[in-house]
Parts: sequence; structure tokens; C-alpha cells
Amino acid sequence: MANNATDSLEEKILTGILDHANNPFSVTDGTLKLRLYSTIPSASDIEAGTEGTVITGGSYADKALTTTEMEVNTTSGVTKLRNKIEISFGEADADYSAEVKAVGIIGNINGAGVVPLFMGALTTARTVSDGDTFKFAINALEVTLS
Repeated sequence: MANNATDSLEEKILTGILDHANNPFSVTDGTLKLRLYSTIPSASDIEAGTEGTVITGGSYADKALTTTEMEVNTTSGVTKLRNKIEISFGEADADYSAEVKAVGIIGNINGAGVVPLFMGALTTARTVSDGDTFKFAINALEVTLS
């Protein structure tokens, strides 16, 4: 069978992922998190849930996702999870370890540890230097189910 999920099911899947209180995927502190990578995962890596190289340095830390930052909507049969406000990783107090090339939403599946749930390349890679702030503009972070 082809990808024949209804818009309603797609919305419930993405909304359910954001529901931290009842979320089977949340990391140990009860949230999903954004993680930045210096390598772009291949399609097979994404399918296998294999992470790329995680950014370090410059006070970098994974960013918790909240329901106030994200929203789910469907337009023309395409269901999207997008950020409805700007998401900032805070000002770097030193250079990041490498250029930021990809982002992932991470969670914990059945207590097996933190794993990537969604991953993808940034449209444009970015170098983050001391004093810079890495952020996603409104609607710039998007997960699509169709």
C-alpha cells in the first residue's frame, strides 16, 4: 500500500509527538529536543536513525521544543510541523566546533536512549562564531508528512 495516511492521522501523529505530557518519545526531562549537526546524514542514515556528528563548543546545547514554539497544520494534503515563533540556541560564547549543516528532532523511544526522530540538511550551512546566535526564523523549521 502506498502512503495513504489521511490528513487527520498525519496531524494526530505530529501533534502526538509534541504532546510532552503523554509523549512516548520524550527525552528524560519530558521534552523533545532540537540537535544541530556538522554532517548531513544520508537517506539510509535517516531511515536507520543514525545520527551525524553533533555540534560541540561555544556553549552549544540541544534546544528543548515546546508546544508554544511549534504548530501542526495541513494545506493541500500536506501536513507540516513548523515553528510558529523564532527558535534560538542562544549566544555562542566561543566558536562552534564546525559549520552547522543539519538539524534533527531527538527523543527517547521506549527508554532505549536518545535517538533522532526526524533529521534533515539545512538549506544553507552556517558557521557560528563567538558572539553569534544560531536561530530558526518563523516557519523555517519544518517537518512534512504527506
